[in-house]
Amino acid sequence: MGIRVAGAQKRCLGGTAMTMSTFAVQAPEARGVSVGICLLSIVVPTRNEASNVRPLIERLTAALAHLEGEWEVIFVDDSDDTTPEVVAAVAGKREAAITLWHRPLGRRDGGLGGAVRDGFALARGDVIVVMDGDLQHPPEVLPALVAPAVAGRADLVAGSRYGGSGGAGGLSGPWRRVISRSAKWLAHRTVVRSR
Repeated sequence: MGIRVAGAQKRCLGGTAMTMSTFAVQAPEARGVSVGICLLSIVVPTRNEASNVRPLIERLTAALAHLEGEWEVIFVDDSDDTTPEVVAAVAGKREAAITLWHRPLGRRDGGLGGAVRDGFALARGDVIVVMDGDLQHPPEVLPALVAPAVAGRADLVAGSRYGGSGGAGGLSGPWRRVISRSAKWLAHRTVVRSR
């Protein structure tokens, strides 16, 4: 989902150490990364996604190579594995604004919703996208997804696995499919232009 944020333009701040733990990542300016006006913030809530961090950043970098404006990735991490260390390793080698907000056990208020809320609070972009860390949301669709919001033609955009060539593949079990279809039905009833 992408949301356009009104207000003053802000700089992408990624790579900074904004964690509740003792973890630190060097600021992008200290690594020689130019930091411009932030157009797009990608909030990625993670929970034990160490093996997906590197492929996600590589795919985002390729997908957003022609985006006219700076972008940042904000990992809001509730992991008990090595996800924070992998994010730090990737951030140290990329010319991208990557931020880690690690929420240690006992400080993970609100679960997934709380992680998204915290990511929105850290986001600096004019447009904010929430993306799963498990690679079920393909980064390659981001340019087309956010284009209406970036151009000022939409205040809210939402991706759907049922649009175009998408499908229910990847949903774990029948209960997830029922919830997904119910949400689709509700969206079509409440947002006429989504039909």
